Amino acid sequence: MLLVAHQDDEIIGVGAQLHRWAPDLTCVYATDGSPADATDARAAGFSDGHAYARARAEESRDALRIAGIAWARVREFGFTDRSLVYRLADLNDAVECLIRDLEPDIILTHAFEGGHPDHDALSLVTRSVARRCMDHGRRVALLEFAGYAQGTDGTLVTNRFVGPPDAPAHRLPVRAGDRRRKRLMFESFRTQQRRLAMFDTSEEWLRAAPVYDYSAPPNAGQVWYDRFNWEITSTEWIRLAREFFDRRRGARQSREAIHPRAMRPHSP
Repeated sequence: MLLVAHQDDEIIGVGAQLHRWAPDLTCVYATDGSPADATDARAAGFSDGHAYARARAEESRDALRIAGIAWARVREFGFTDRSLVYRLADLNDAVECLIRDLEPDIILTHAFEGGHPDHDALSLVTRSVARRCMDHGRRVALLEFAGYAQGTDGTLVTNRFVGPPDAPAHRLPVRAGDRRRKRLMFESFRTQQRRLAMFDTSEEWLRAAPVYDYSAPPNAGQVWYDRFNWEITSTEWIRLAREFFDRRRGARQSREAIHPRAMRPHSP
């Protein structure tokens, strides 16, 4: 299961690999790719966010077709772009239900790298759900791909992990044919051409998801999206993440007090 925040994230991260995984892959989009303020929609020439979201869905359908992935293998949660950290409990329920339904052996998602708040929210929730799966005896491999983040010199780093340094990463094979296919998939995203021009098509990296501290900013506090005039900042993101974990911890303690035997974790 490939779980991404926006239409085109899957191509940026692992587009060159999708045709290899196509027979077994389910691709999941957490948002509709359209922020609530409609600024992205207007910049792309659309009158409203709904039209922009429909266009992005059509673009992703065209891109996945190039990789041999049928739209029947796609799931959409439909959250608003840049809203996921405000909807962590709902996102958690959606991811949990989908994993229960699909029972994937491997989940591939974003790293906690401070590139985009939705990416980080998906990293947090997927890690939380995967951990509970393992606590209850369901083994699932949680992997993450490199997207984009702020480098130590303040510039944008794409298609490479920026940290933590002790998490080993693996460079995936990107052959000449893979690059051509990935470029064609990039071209499918007609509304995203300016953004996609920043990304390399020759490198893709994967690693086992490390243990993150979601109560502190990622990437040693160098958060790329803090430079934009968005409604969410890294400080607010961390506050909401802490609240999410506090609520879950409180709910678990309440259930354990009522049903202590039932809440005892199963042996893996």
